[in-house]
Amino acid sequence: LCYRTFSEGSDQYLIESFKRYKAEGVSELILDLRYNQGGRLSVAQTLGGLLIPTDKLGLDYIRQEPNQTIKNSKEVNLTLKTPKNQTIIDANLGLERLYILTGTGTASASETTILCTKPYIKNVYVIGSNTMGKNQSSVELTNSQYDWKLHPIIARLYNCNNETFKETGIIPDYYIN
Repeated sequence: LCYRTFSEGSDQYLIESFKRYKAEGVSELILDLRYNQGGRLSVAQTLGGLLIPTDKLGLDYIRQEPNQTIKNSKEVNLTLKTPKNQTIIDANLGLERLYILTGTGTASASETTILCTKPYIKNVYVIGSNTMGKNQSSVELTNSQYDWKLHPIIARLYNCNNETFKETGIIPDYYIN
């Protein structure tokens, strides 16, 4: 699966693709995130729910540690769980082996998918080059009158084991330039 963006609404594409994979008996997957610079964490949650074993659905997946400015804000959901509903269950592959292709353009939600999937899938192999190193989340602030958008960083991202990665990116298990 070559997946290029975690954009709003793309989770439906993922669900339909995974339903086909499941019907075809797919038990291993190559997930190409080389050109994926991220996007919505909610879509990363959906992808995680389609990849990890079904008995792990509904558990903590992404944890956000907010910066001091918004630490007490009710705006930020600090712990994001993988979805556990019939739509996800029907499309879930419950993988025990996952190959993820990375590149210098792999960033943000795609890096978070790698980080947060590893505790739940026995064998995750990262192949390629170091990722970009964006282990933070942001919110979008817009002003339609002046046609601008801001994306201030609001939190650092962690997996369910309280692990994160350095700003130098995720180092692949198998480096290929």
